[in-house]
Amino acid sequence: MEDFPSFIEKEALISFFLENATSFSSDAAVKYLQATNWRLEDALELFFLFRPSSYLIYHGSFHDPKVEAHCGNRWLRVNLQNMEEFSSHVLNRDTWSNGTIVNMIQANFVFRQGNHDTDEGKKVCTYYNLISSPAIPVINPITGRKMRS
Repeated sequence: MEDFPSFIEKEALISFFLENATSFSSDAAVKYLQATNWRLEDALELFFLFRPSSYLIYHGSFHDPKVEAHCGNRWLRVNLQNMEEFSSHVLNRDTWSNGTIVNMIQANFVFRQGNHDTDEGKKVCTYYNLISSPAIPVINPITGRKMRS
């Protein structure tokens, strides 16, 4: 019978995980570690398989990519994810890492990704009436109006 790690060992595993997955919260680290029965190597492998595409994502507040899209004569594509939903992870693995899709997005959109349960994510969900996640609306950067979901 396998022993589960102690509280101190769990804290160390979470810390090691976060050193490699810098954009994640400790809650997310715990979920990955729990999903892999607290095996750090397996949790990190899972993370790297389903991680967000950092080279595609515009970082900053929601307002910043809107301004960038307006100045660059592009649309704003927002991807609000729910880390509890496997479909959000599949988007990262299969869609946002696909070379053709990446090229299309970079040519026509400024891409902003975030989690639906953050303060900013909640504001975006409320403002654009996004009921479920993942949600991937197209926003007109001039009017701020949602064009498509």
